[in-house]
Amino acid sequence: MKILKRRDKLGKTITVRVPTATKIELDQLRKRAVAAGFDLGTTLRESLTSTIRQIRSELDTLERAHPIPTGNTATNGVNAYESARGEASEDLATKSASAND
Repeated sequence: MKILKRRDKLGKTITVRVPTATKIELDQLRKRAVAAGFDLGTTLRESLTSTIRQIRSELDTLERAHPIPTGNTATNGVNAYESARGEASEDLATKSASAND
């Protein structure tokens, strides 16, 4: 059984805006945690990771029940890009026919 844990490789930083009171309390908690020998950063990372998984799960469930259109797909399921491209082709064909008259 391994007792030692490898330190997480932290490659990215995120910034989250919080109310001033929350920031002050977090700073105070960090000082208390360090004084007690704990790493508040690790606790917050684990909590954030758990929250992200929960959000993903809830959104996956919601999207399965009520598919959310993404990208260029309109609410009626028609691809907006293909539709616009088709309309543009029709316009060109109409203009060409009018020019030949």
